[in-house]
Amino acid sequence: MKITRKQLRQLIEATIKPNLPGISNNKAQVTIDALSDRPYVYDPGTNSRTTASNTQADELAIGLGYPEDQSYSDDLETYRLAGRVTHDFSIVAKTPGRRNDRSDEKNIRIGVPFPLVDSVIDAYEDFMDDPRGAVIVGGRLVHNDDVWSAAKGKVFDHIKRQLIDKHSIDDNDIIVISGAAGDLGDANGYRAEEYREAMSGDPYEGTFVGGNEPAYDV
Repeated sequence: MKITRKQLRQLIEATIKPNLPGISNNKAQVTIDALSDRPYVYDPGTNSRTTASNTQADELAIGLGYPEDQSYSDDLETYRLAGRVTHDFSIVAKTPGRRNDRSDEKNIRIGVPFPLVDSVIDAYEDFMDDPRGAVIVGGRLVHNDDVWSAAKGKVFDHIKRQLIDKHSIDDNDIIVISGAAGDLGDANGYRAEEYREAMSGDPYEGTFVGGNEPAYDV
């Protein structure tokens, strides 16, 4: 896949923390970053944050040499989102073909992208708020348990692809795909606690409305 110079520059900028040329000590940097990190309301009209603390952070940043035509708080958020990832842990056979030998296994850490993490957490929370609820998707009535199940399925698919494609693990040697979904409860990073809760639950436990297979692709 080819990318343009502009796309490459944007990618590099997103993975490098914004710099304040006139900063003299780490305490001042921490103060401005804290102002930038306050909860905010997204304003689609201006395509920016609307909190007073973010505005204050931007003004302080400009006073310390940050470009006047840029928002330090927005750039800092872009940088933080670029590294937003949750780590799950899979269990696989250390020696190929010895899946049933629990003394011959190892853990592999797999990064789960934040869109998948947000999706499964949102679906789980919607289900917990209204187990018998449903939404309209593509003209179809889809129950909340099916939405949650489909979101979990996407996470499982991602982890399994990583194990097979990136780590060269045979499908038959995968013991536990998601540690967060099993008894291990393993996960760290972005929204880890919420992710563990969403992945470890069972959408079809009990007598809920909906089938036993995902009704659509989230």
